[in-house]
Amino acid sequence: MLSRSGVSFVPAATEPAPRLAEPSAASVSEVHVVISVPDADIARVLDGAGILHIPAPHADALVSVAQANPADAVIVSHGQITARVAAEIEALFGDGLGAPVVVVCDGADLSGIRALIAAGVSGLVRRDELDIALVPSLRAVAAGQLCLPGRHALRFARPVLSLREKQVVGLLALGLSNREIAARLFVAESTVKSHLSSAFAKLGVRSRHQAVELIVNPESGMGLGILALSPDPLTHATE
Repeated sequence: MLSRSGVSFVPAATEPAPRLAEPSAASVSEVHVVISVPDADIARVLDGAGILHIPAPHADALVSVAQANPADAVIVSHGQITARVAAEIEALFGDGLGAPVVVVCDGADLSGIRALIAAGVSGLVRRDELDIALVPSLRAVAAGQLCLPGRHALRFARPVLSLREKQVVGLLALGLSNREIAARLFVAESTVKSHLSSAFAKLGVRSRHQAVELIVNPESGMGLGILALSPDPLTHATE
């Protein structure tokens, strides 16, 4: 369910496909202090809401500032979020910030969002939605919720792959080339490419490397039903 601010609230859990849920008034926490990287837009919104913000001089100082100043949340700002950027953000956390992390960004692809959540980020806010979404998101993560923009949360459910897509992606994860996959499944190499393209779109990845990384990562939960599926070359599934 979407709130009027356009933000979806998702119960924090280890499940890769959390369910959307609007928090009740009792579950929404007040936010008094946050730590943020220097950002004029973020500071303007926090000032307008009466939230004290302690600036970290730069992103690398977030951990030391957070450890010295207990806060309700920590805000990290970045441009476009990809899986690589998510890994960089995770590296900033060190031994932990002691507070939920909200990332403000210009945009994000699905693999980047999954990587952020796997890294322990609790919220994502698009910069063009700061005025309506930042404060509700901070309150939600302070209450233990996972908070994503509605447009992304609706795409965050576990992707449904066809039997053939699972077979092709599973063999890809085992290291087979397109030609080898085609021979194994008795299909044309062009058919393999077509299935991979469709599967990549559903998984929110753009390359073979990203697909394999997502599937073999146990925290993503994407490998279940894919790697467990052992394609029988004598079984001709519908192409």
